[in-house]
Amino acid sequence: MNIKQKKLEQFRQRCRACHLAVTVQRLAVYEYLINTVSHPTADQVFEAVSLKYPTVSRTSIYRILDKLVQFGIIRKLSHSGATVRYDGNTCRHHHLTCSQCGRIIDEEFSAAEINLDAFLGKRQNDSIIADYSVMFIGICPDCVKKETRKGEMTMDQYVCSVCDYVYDPEQGDRDAGIDPGTTWENLPESWICPICGVGKDEFRKME
Repeated sequence: MNIKQKKLEQFRQRCRACHLAVTVQRLAVYEYLINTVSHPTADQVFEAVSLKYPTVSRTSIYRILDKLVQFGIIRKLSHSGATVRYDGNTCRHHHLTCSQCGRIIDEEFSAAEINLDAFLGKRQNDSIIADYSVMFIGICPDCVKKETRKGEMTMDQYVCSVCDYVYDPEQGDRDAGIDPGTTWENLPESWICPICGVGKDEFRKME
């Protein structure tokens, strides 16, 4: 029995223990959640499950998610100003919300790096803490790469070797539909010098 099969069997056992019927729809929702790390919204869960079961309703998916959260079979991830998302991984782990694209990704830390166990079972402001999960705000790896690539694209000026026209990225070339801020690298290969009409290959970088 592989890991996925074990999780599905544990799901069936948990449902029985909670007196929940193991329906095809519930199983499909849970199976989707344990096979993705994207922390989908309820609508995304519906869209994914409905591909396999076209007759399932959006309301049914919402109810299934609420019920599975209620019994601790899945987790609900929510914070101020963000759409509620769901996680099939109920083991204690932490998340990062990307301030650029809004994605939520898992963050792995050792117990020594983040350890709030001292608060468990203790009263804090008349509440009793049972568990914890840390939500970081930052930039995800994909957006970091995008920012790095942007940084590699220079705002250098290029001069035409025929007429000495200077292409300045900060100015662009409005007459040709090139917006200010368009780097040399992002200029279309079909762009031509607005003065003499030669192509990009006749330009050289200004030192």
